[in-house]
Amino acid sequence: MTTKRLKTLSKKKPRAKAQEELPLTETPTLGALFAWYEKAFLRHQKRHTQKAYASTFRLALERFGHHAKPSRGQLQGWLSDRLGRAEILPGTANMTKDHLHTVYARARDLKWPLLLNAGAFQRFPAAPRKPEGLKDPVRSWARMLAAMPDDRARAFLCFQRHEGGMRVSTALGVEWRHIRWNAEGGPELHVQQQRDRKLMKPHSLKNDANSLVFPLSEETVHYLRETRKALMRGQKLFGAKRGRLAGGLGPDGEAYGWIFPYNGTYVEKLEEKLRAACPEEFPKAIRGVRPGKLWHRFRHTFVTEAVKAVGVEKAKTLTGHKFVNTLQLYADNLRGKEVDRDALAAVRQAAKQQQEVVNNLVQNRPG
Repeated sequence: MTTKRLKTLSKKKPRAKAQEELPLTETPTLGALFAWYEKAFLRHQKRHTQKAYASTFRLALERFGHHAKPSRGQLQGWLSDRLGRAEILPGTANMTKDHLHTVYARARDLKWPLLLNAGAFQRFPAAPRKPEGLKDPVRSWARMLAAMPDDRARAFLCFQRHEGGMRVSTALGVEWRHIRWNAEGGPELHVQQQRDRKLMKPHSLKNDANSLVFPLSEETVHYLRETRKALMRGQKLFGAKRGRLAGGLGPDGEAYGWIFPYNGTYVEKLEEKLRAACPEEFPKAIRGVRPGKLWHRFRHTFVTEAVKAVGVEKAKTLTGHKFVNTLQLYADNLRGKEVDRDALAAVRQAAKQQQEVVNNLVQNRPG
């Protein structure tokens, strides 16, 4: 071997060890942990999941900082303090805890094997949540419709009240092409997508159970037909100002024909009108108490009526709920929780036997 070849070999750098590429003892900072999870998992999730996790990341980073490495006790104490100050409810604290637990668990399994799961602490006890429907929808419904600026807004209200208690995001995602006007049995709606009130582009539904096909109520059809007539006449309606059926262009180049081209500002204006017309039906949120969600009260009203009329199993299909146990809250609210009949009979039988023993002792007592 030549001298030149020997010098070349001696100048080569030693090969890095595998452990140096993945330092097992290193604990990631909170900022690095969240950035990794967002890149590896969150970008592939649905929009509402991304928003929920992003809120958790933002609040945790504001509290601890990007370079912090909080322990399990620090994270639990942070959420406990927020609960004590009535900033959040137990359900929100548990959701935040679940998000952190998922991030730490996946990071440990895939990236940092020695990372301790700082989100693995006990869930916070939550008070039973009762459905919050409208108090007297029969009497207040007429006032609500009268408070709306036009027939399109009234149709939007009917979607919340009659059409399965539809969520606002689902109603905003409905296009004219989703309605089959000549369907057997009357016009029917095919729910395929939803839309955030801040955006004019659709995204996927919350879950598979939300994809429904159902006939529209007569009141909803009436207001939709009146809306179409107004649009054909070129009448100015409450909503977006970018055209009669404005909404932008989709990936196929065709325009979105939103039935309700409302953004957040228009939705908030409708909320103000409803609160002014029926303040008793839409109480304002109080800090530390479950907030009085305006639009969800329509959904709670419909679900309560559905459970009462057709039972939990059929109501699950009508409302697009994924799990039956969600609807069980409405059933319990209507009839109260059923006790174990066998257990109750056993308790009564034991009490009866004990009473008989006492009676026999009293009867056989001398004198």
